[in-house]
Amino acid sequence: MKKTNIIQAGDESPTGKSSLFKQAKQKFSKIRKGILKQLAKSKESGSLIAVNSPGLGEGTIVTAVEDIYSSGAEEIVVLKWYDINGHLPSRTHVSLDEILEVCPVTKGSRKFSF
Repeated sequence: MKKTNIIQAGDESPTGKSSLFKQAKQKFSKIRKGILKQLAKSKESGSLIAVNSPGLGEGTIVTAVEDIYSSGAEEIVVLKWYDINGHLPSRTHVSLDEILEVCPVTKGSRKFSF
């Protein structure tokens, strides 16, 4: 019996991963320079950004950047004290070196203010 892969509408590959998922993964910045650039854009515009950092707990937090400053040899990122759902993150100050990846939240995003 021959195995057949089923491709549904919107899928690009026989593995079943949608093009939307692939596009989202491609928007994540994982290089320090790209991460800093996206964080600076969030700070300037107040736009939402997804941040993946072990220092913030499991998963990815969606918030905005309050400030970025230097402390000795490291850059410190200050996140808003609440996330998109109104939850309080475990920390608001994170070293740039602790951030694994970031992604701007553009579709349906809004300025972040309470």
